[in-house]
Amino acid sequence: MDISAFNEDAHYYSVPYQHIDKRVKILYTSTSVEVFCAYEKIAEYVRSYTRFKYTFNQMHLASNQRSFTEWNPDRFIQEASQIHQDVAIYITKMTLRI
Repeated sequence: MDISAFNEDAHYYSVPYQHIDKRVKILYTSTSVEVFCAYEKIAEYVRSYTRFKYTFNQMHLASNQRSFTEWNPDRFIQEASQIHQDVAIYITKMTLRI
């Protein structure tokens, strides 16, 4: 899965999937990040200085890729409980290790 992202200050920001591999212009201020493609603003963020983290807009993902954002321990535990209680217990213990 491609997530088109760029970074400044070791913080990553997403751009819409339609713009993967396209040349963009990025304007940084001390408080904001704006991304333009062919003079059209395609993304805007409050600037983050947190290193090695991602800031992304779920709408930047293709519709068939958005479901991954719903992956979380509660979802896995719920799905495991539909299989068997022991599976749910096991998944609960595994997610506590993460």
